[in-house]
Amino acid sequence: MRDFDLIGSRVVLRSRVGERDGRPLFSDVIGELVEITDTAAVRQADGSVRRIPISAVHRLKAVPPGRADALALAEVAARGWPAPRTGWLGRWLLRDGGGWTMRANSALLLGDPGRPVMDALAEVARWYRERDLTPRLAIPLPWLATADRAADRTGWVTELDLAVLTGPVAPRRPGGDVPEVRVEPVPSDGWLGRYRAGAIPPVGRAILTAPEQVGFASLTDGTGVVAIGRGVVTDRWLGVAAIEVHPTRRRQGLARQIMAGLLAWGAERGAARCHLQVELDNAAALALYADLGFTPHHRYRYRTAGS
Repeated sequence: MRDFDLIGSRVVLRSRVGERDGRPLFSDVIGELVEITDTAAVRQADGSVRRIPISAVHRLKAVPPGRADALALAEVAARGWPAPRTGWLGRWLLRDGGGWTMRANSALLLGDPGRPVMDALAEVARWYRERDLTPRLAIPLPWLATADRAADRTGWVTELDLAVLTGPVAPRRPGGDVPEVRVEPVPSDGWLGRYRAGAIPPVGRAILTAPEQVGFASLTDGTGVVAIGRGVVTDRWLGVAAIEVHPTRRRQGLARQIMAGLLAWGAERGAARCHLQVELDNAAALALYADLGFTPHHRYRYRTAGS
C-alpha cells in the first residue's frame, strides 16, 4: 500500500480481522488518515487513533467531502485571510476588509442565517452599503445552492466562480540547480512589490500578515524577486494563495518551485493537507495543481448585489 497522497484526508479503511467458515471477515474504520508506516493510523471522530497493520489492510479510499467538510474548510480558509472587521448573521460571516480583495469583503455563507433567506440577503446588502462597500456573497457550492438560487432571483449577479482544490502536503524534493525558495514570516519589499504589482494598501498588509503561522515564499534572480506565494497553517491545513510569477519568467516551473517550498514549510509546521482556490477558467493553474496531486473539493461563487 502506497497511498501517501491520502494522508490528511478523511478515509474509510477496510481491514481483514479474521475468518469464519473459511470466509474472510472485514472491519471498517472511518476518520482522518494521519500516518502510513508499518501501520495505517486513522484518527476517529472521538479523537482516538486506530493503527491497522499494513498487512491487514484490504482497501483504503478517500471519503468524498460532504457539506460539513466543505463548510469547515471554508471557515478555516477565512481564518487564513482574516478581515479586520467582521459580524455574524446566524452562520453567515460578514467581512469588511476595507475593500481590499473579494475574499476579505464578502459575506461567507456557512449555514443557516437564522432568518428567511430573502431577509438575510437584504440585511447583507444593508450591512455592506453602510460601510460604503459593494455587497458581495461568497457561496460554497453545491452545499448552499438554495441561497444561491434565492440570490439569483433577487438580482445578485455572478461575479466569479472558483474551484477549491485540496491535496497532499509533502516535503520538497530539490534536485539539480533548482533555486532555493525562501519562506519568511514577514513579506520582504520585493515580495510586496511583486504581489498585485505592489498595489497593497495598509489594510492589505494587515490581512496578509495577521495569521499566527504565515509564510511568504519568494524566488529571486539577478533582477530581483521573480516568483512569490503565501502560505498559512490553520487547524492542520496549509492554505496557499498569492502565487505570482514575473510575466517574463512564466512557463519555467517557478510556480511549481514556490508550491514545493510552501508545501515543505507547511509540513514542517504540522499541516496534513493543503487547500487553495483557482478560477475555473485558469487552465494552466488547474493543470499544475492536478499534477501535484490536487483534486476538486467544492466550489465558490461570488455574487454582487444589483443596483
